[in-house]
Amino acid sequence: MAVTLRKFERTEPFQEQLKAYEMKKQLFLGKSKNAEHEIETLSRQYAKLLGHQNQKQKIHHVLKFKEENLGLKQEVQTLREQQSDGLT
Repeated sequence: MAVTLRKFERTEPFQEQLKAYEMKKQLFLGKSKNAEHEIETLSRQYAKLLGHQNQKQKIHHVLKFKEENLGLKQEVQTLREQQSDGLT
């Protein structure tokens, strides 16, 4: 018992410092978990912004855009021809 008491007496001045370090450790661990959660959330949002993950769906989606773009170009050409016919 005397040995334990002496050890405590030697470490007593450092107990507050140890408690402060433990609190900092817990704070950093909490921040780390928050950062991991934020990374997960941002990764999901990024994947969502990139569009379809399935390549076949992505190809179909791009083809649909190209077909729509072609249709709009044809419509613009038709309207220009109508406009020029109306002006002459």
